[in-house]
Amino acid sequence: MKSIRTQMSIYMIIMAALLFLSLGLIINHRLQSLPEEIKNQYQEITSSRADEVSKELEGLSEQIRMISRSSIISSLDMDVIKPFLLSISDGSKFRNITISDISGSAWTKYDAEIDISSQEQFERIILGSEDELISRPFKSPYIEGAPIITISHAVKQNGQTIGLVNGVISTEFLTQIVREIDFKRTGYAWIADQEGRIISHPSRVIDNETSIMDVLGDEAIKDKVLSTSEGINIYKEDSGEEFIVIHTKIASSPGWVFLMSLSQEEAYMEVNAINRYLKISFIAGLIIVIIFSIIYSKHFQLL
Repeated sequence: MKSIRTQMSIYMIIMAALLFLSLGLIINHRLQSLPEEIKNQYQEITSSRADEVSKELEGLSEQIRMISRSSIISSLDMDVIKPFLLSISDGSKFRNITISDISGSAWTKYDAEIDISSQEQFERIILGSEDELISRPFKSPYIEGAPIITISHAVKQNGQTIGLVNGVISTEFLTQIVREIDFKRTGYAWIADQEGRIISHPSRVIDNETSIMDVLGDEAIKDKVLSTSEGINIYKEDSGEEFIVIHTKIASSPGWVFLMSLSQEEAYMEVNAINRYLKISFIAGLIIVIIFSIIYSKHFQLL
């Protein structure tokens, strides 16, 4: 009888183990696909946030287009243009608006005359053939503080470029946007230009030479971020902690990249928690089956 009891216990334990193993394999296979689904969700969130920045840029660009197409501006009559520009609401997100002729001599909204002939927008619109431009960030000798970005549009008369209008925004404006983005506990957003210079970052001091290499620390990852339209990579923060960085291109920009960084541990916290829970449940279930088998076999012996 003892032999039968032992055999029954062994059979029940084996059957329970096989059952739990089968369930474990099925659930584990499902869990393997979860990180990919989570990555897709993070990519969608990043793309959505990048669209918000794109809409901001497009709105600012449209304002400059409208100003440049005004008959007042195309007259190049400064006696008329000055009060017109000064009448534009101070609630505008532009720190300054300037108008320049084809020599580079420009008048600013804060009533100063400056020379912009060495600036990117002058070279590409007046000397080149482009109609509009969002410049790379640069430090202006005329404006203190953070680097600036100019949003420029050609002023035309009879199809000929006779000048340009600049709207000046600070990179602080973009930094304020990324600071307001809430992305879990450790997450944050940032923006880089097409050459890998950081335009805005919630916690780093930005100058003309601040590179995404200062954050990512890996040339291969930097190349992926700059050469692909979107993707997810892993890098180490200065603290040594592994982070994931999700990136996507910003429409309505000159190739800028919107990035969101998040601790890898936090990124997959739910999956890791499920994994731990299932392992504990598997072991606890197996122990319960073994105890039940022993008790049942003893009961069977008394019959």
